Amino acid sequence: MKLVKKLLFCLTIILCLVLFIGCDTKEQNAKERIKNITKIDIPSNSTMVYHHMAGENDFFPVPGRYAQYTIFKYEENLTDFLSENNFKNEKNEKFEQNYNEEFDDHSRAFSYDIPNEYNVNWDKDYSYLWLDKLDVYFIYFADIQILIIFIVAK
Repeated sequence: MKLVKKLLFCLTIILCLVLFIGCDTKEQNAKERIKNITKIDIPSNSTMVYHHMAGENDFFPVPGRYAQYTIFKYEENLTDFLSENNFKNEKNEKFEQNYNEEFDDHSRAFSYDIPNEYNVNWDKDYSYLWLDKLDVYFIYFADIQILIIFIVAK
């Protein structure tokens, strides 16, 4: 009986470690993919609060670049990161319109289930970086300290 309890305890510990390492790996993989595509390092002092990558769990992968929608939360403002990467602070209707069109197409196709508090609200002040040749959108909301990265599928 003691042996069974010890085995169950060990299995529980191993499962917890695997889950913990798996979560950390998922966040690290998301950041690495963003860097590979955009050459931009995402600040490390973040917590990934949402991540969806189309095709991530497909048994038979399809050629091409998959869409990725990732949201990071920060404890402090990203002032240095924003200035180093030339984020813009003014509203940009063309940016908003293109983002909305791409996001609507992708969210229908890939069933994004983003928590309401992390949905883009264009009425709030934001900073953005639009890598239009790469089809990548960065949006930062300083009031809630979240960074949204949306990579469009190609």
